[in-house]
Amino acid sequence: MRPRVVSAVIGEDEVQAVLGFTAPIVDAVAGELIVVHVARPFVPYLGPASAWGAALAAGAEAADALHLEAELVLAGFDAPWQFMARAGDPVTELLAAADEVDALFIALGRGTRTSAALCDALVRRARRPVVVVPVPGDSRGS
Repeated sequence: MRPRVVSAVIGEDEVQAVLGFTAPIVDAVAGELIVVHVARPFVPYLGPASAWGAALAAGAEAADALHLEAELVLAGFDAPWQFMARAGDPVTELLAAADEVDALFIALGRGTRTSAALCDALVRRARRPVVVVPVPGDSRGS
């Protein structure tokens, strides 16, 4: 079985940094890259029915944009990869995805959409290594 790495992509600003970091590693070990996007679920009782459809469409559109961005970044790499779109708590879903594929490690970027709290929670709950990749343009410091 190929070694697998889970790379979390929450926002477009993180795709280049996270996949640019993980793809060469996965190539070097002849592994497989699992690109995971997690969207928080839409809570339908917070608005009228017409808002439900709009929110669902926006979530699908965001996942499609991230998938396309991943394709562009990974075009120069040989390792196989797949894209997973999940909904729920990001930490819970990333840990579940890593468990499902028995990932060597989880990588995520700390960018404008990924808070330090999310990174910290993932590191604290993970049973495997977590790599936090700095994202250019993140002015929050360390």
